[in-house]
Amino acid sequence: MKICIITNYIDRGYVNELLILNNLTSTLNLQQKDIYSVSDVNLSYSVNKNYTHVLVLLDFKITSLLSITPFLDNISIPKIFVVDTIPEIHKDIDIDVLNHYNFKSNSTYNSLSKNSQNLLYNNYADALIFYSNLDFDIFTKYYEISDKKKVTIIPPSLGKEESIVFNSTFFKSNNNIGFNGIPSFNNGFGHLISSLASLPDYSLNIYGKHGRSPFTTQPLINNATSVHPNIHFKGQLRNSSNFYKNNHIYANIGIYNSFDLPTLYSMINGMVPIISPNLPISEFLPNYPFISNCDYNEIIKTIKQIKNTSDVDLKDILHKEVNNIKFLNDNFLKEKYYFFLNSL
Repeated sequence: MKICIITNYIDRGYVNELLILNNLTSTLNLQQKDIYSVSDVNLSYSVNKNYTHVLVLLDFKITSLLSITPFLDNISIPKIFVVDTIPEIHKDIDIDVLNHYNFKSNSTYNSLSKNSQNLLYNNYADALIFYSNLDFDIFTKYYEISDKKKVTIIPPSLGKEESIVFNSTFFKSNNNIGFNGIPSFNNGFGHLISSLASLPDYSLNIYGKHGRSPFTTQPLINNATSVHPNIHFKGQLRNSSNFYKNNHIYANIGIYNSFDLPTLYSMINGMVPIISPNLPISEFLPNYPFISNCDYNEIIKTIKQIKNTSDVDLKDILHKEVNNIKFLNDNFLKEKYYFFLNSL
């Protein structure tokens, strides 16, 4: 079996999506030459000649099928679409945010229409892979695909099994909260910022790039950093060790988003994540105690719960949870990929 990846992620400045892509290439022992840009239709001939299966990872923020279908039309080997998130729910959240906060704008959220998504999956996908059961359940509420298409759940890898070990080196109790990604409303920042305004002793340090950001993200963060002295936007994260060492809590309190690797890496490296039950990673941490809905009162309550938990107990909790996600390793997930692809 020879696998390649075609994608339109490249050069889009994402955080989580590119991290997942890089980990997937390691999981499947691929090289850079095995990753193809969907924009160059001439490369499709190389795909057909040199590989047996192709994984399709597409950024949902495209407005026309014409940017991807010419490449896909020329592919004669099985095409397995890896569905990392559900664009329709992002559209719905964007509309709700605009209405709730009285933005004087219609939704400018750009992605393929529901009809185009259905056409893409039904006409081009030979099979579908989802990162979580939550993603699959939401997908089936919005899209209709043939019952004949094979579907499976394979989450992203955290790396080699021996590297998935709780590292207490960076653990340090303080009042710093960190985040690495897109500080958007759908990632919970509307409520998180309100909560931090009531907790002036805490600092929120935001890292990341705009990437898939909707229109509403820029005014949200610009206003937060200008009004609240304890909220800081730091730009692109360049030193992960300092991030883990300087921040005690990791905030992932979204309304909905993709499977988030930075949250799990923060846990491995001694930070205490607050996780929303609405996110895909929550199903892999069923007994984790610091769960909070995207709600002002719940966020404050959970932050105080962490504050009132001893360092010994916090380390014990993190150690147990990291052991519970050790199965998210390269070898185990590579076997799941190979088993599924061989079944097609």
